[in-house]
Amino acid sequence: MRFLSVFRIRRDERLLACLALAVFLLLNALVVWKYYGLFSPLSGNNWDILVKSFHISGFDSITYYIVSDWHARYNVYRHPLLSFAMYVPYLLNLCLMKLTGINCAQFVVATMLTVSSVYSVLFFHRLMREIIGTGRRDSLLLTAFFFSFAYILLATIVPDHFAYSLFALLLTLYISGRMMKEHRQMKIRHTVLLFLLTAGISLNNGLKVFLASLFTDGRRFWHPRHLVLAVILPSLAIWSFARFEYYHFVWADEKARHEMKAHRKAEKRKIHIAQLKAQADSVNRANRQTGEQKKAVVKTFRRKRIKAQGTPITHGEFMNWTDISTPRIESIVENLFGESIQLHENWVLGDVFHGRPVIIAYSTPMKWANYTIEALIFLLFVVGIAAAVRHRFFLMVGSWFLLDMFLHVGLGFGLNEVYIMAAHWAFIIPIAIGYLLSASPASVRRKLRAVLLALTFFLWMYNGSLLLGYIFD
Repeated sequence: MRFLSVFRIRRDERLLACLALAVFLLLNALVVWKYYGLFSPLSGNNWDILVKSFHISGFDSITYYIVSDWHARYNVYRHPLLSFAMYVPYLLNLCLMKLTGINCAQFVVATMLTVSSVYSVLFFHRLMREIIGTGRRDSLLLTAFFFSFAYILLATIVPDHFAYSLFALLLTLYISGRMMKEHRQMKIRHTVLLFLLTAGISLNNGLKVFLASLFTDGRRFWHPRHLVLAVILPSLAIWSFARFEYYHFVWADEKARHEMKAHRKAEKRKIHIAQLKAQADSVNRANRQTGEQKKAVVKTFRRKRIKAQGTPITHGEFMNWTDISTPRIESIVENLFGESIQLHENWVLGDVFHGRPVIIAYSTPMKWANYTIEALIFLLFVVGIAAAVRHRFFLMVGSWFLLDMFLHVGLGFGLNEVYIMAAHWAFIIPIAIGYLLSASPASVRRKLRAVLLALTFFLWMYNGSLLLGYIFD
């Protein structure tokens, strides 16, 4: 299988590709429409307008800013190559801005999201048919089921990195799955290319490429030559590049921002001291009140930060994102297997850093339906694991899932809004159910198919209605 041939759309996939294209074009057009009046005018203050004014759940719109005014503004240690991947779209938008007189970042990003999402649909459909072995109807049903998940659907329309991560991960799964099926080993150049693509978008996902190589290559993975060329050197290269990127593109801006912040703080302090001197008669009382006010502000800020982000294990570049205070069981029920798949009616697409509670329960009158559907999907997932655990490909997917659960549930990375990471792991649910369908007799398969059809219809209607209500609000 030639590496680039996977991007060719086959004749029997054209109808599916056209349907996916129509759906994602429509959904991206709605997001563009919602923010067009605010984001399209040319401005010299793109960060405040394009980033601080965007609110769809906890997703960031930094891509809009980078495509409008290129800077390495992603966290370079978590997304080491993403800023540079956006340089060509930035040049395209620069030309469009000169031609049209408006900022076309929304249109450029929507195009990239649509293309990535269409290929994600195709790769997932191929996984079902070619790797797992479900029939054509079941493959289409499972594909529709997967993309009805709330935060899979959202990943395809928000200007964050998750649509590109989903594309890269499904591409890796498809290539490694084909090689397993054909009893071939993943070549070093394929491992390196997939690692640079996947880790360049989101560094922790690069580990999944190494797991794919391990399950595909077996003992050959541990050969010194393979370890050095396919694992150690690419890891060192991307980490060294991240460090280079930070010191040459980020540090100067951060230093300037810190100096400006310190300057403003010093100016405010001077003004405050002058005001205190002007109140000579009550200077002691004023100082005491000021101290009490400052303590109250600090306490309020700390409470809000801990409530929204959780208490980290320790402080540092990565460890600041850990969380030991957010309750695990409630997060798994309401967020991991809840919000990731079904939106909550309260605080629809709210952000935990802008008032949304970390834990939200489903409310009446849909409460019974939401929890029943969550329990049913989880049950199908567990039974699917039992049917799939004998397959090496599924063990590889399971290792990815366990890695994410260790990071999110164990260490608490992003646990306060774990649902936005659904694109990194949620595909294991329909993959497990796909193995269950393949292993079931015809009579059971028909019943499972009916249940999946009902779940898919409900999720599309339920999540779609809440999404449209938010956009048109």
